Amino acid sequence: MSDLSELKDYIDMLKKEHNLSVSFSIDEGNISSEKAKALITLLRNSLGLNIAGGKENESGDLIDRVKNYININRNSTITSEHICKHIGCSRSLISHQFKDKTGMSLREYITSLRLEDAKVLLANSDLSVTEVAFAVGFSSSNYFANVFKRDIGMSPGEYRKKNK
Repeated sequence: MSDLSELKDYIDMLKKEHNLSVSFSIDEGNISSEKAKALITLLRNSLGLNIAGGKENESGDLIDRVKNYININRNSTITSEHICKHIGCSRSLISHQFKDKTGMSLREYITSLRLEDAKVLLANSDLSVTEVAFAVGFSSSNYFANVFKRDIGMSPGEYRKKNK
């Protein structure tokens, strides 16, 4: 299969399976194989989807879809029920496969992303610790401070002073 036909097939799959509206024209004479491959990679990475003919590991695809959902919603309330509903799999399946593939539970993964976001905000903004906690998706500033200290090794205030 040529890279150009693979790209077209991928776009058709996106339209059908994900109800996406994707439209652009490709001048077959002006697109190199390298450009077609780059477009395929860009679409795969940005959407967290696999091309139908790719035969990639199904559990890897599931984990990519879970990670993509979490990344998009990381600053909101995310429960395993939300993830299951969006992905269309059981909580047990998602939890077990996620832990097997990443070595982390869903909660640990979400928390690690939120703490990375918090570190950026603490170092680069004047938001209060409470505002940072809520901005990155924690529902309690006390819980945020405890988790931050446990995982980062210092309080959010200490981190800010050290990294501002």
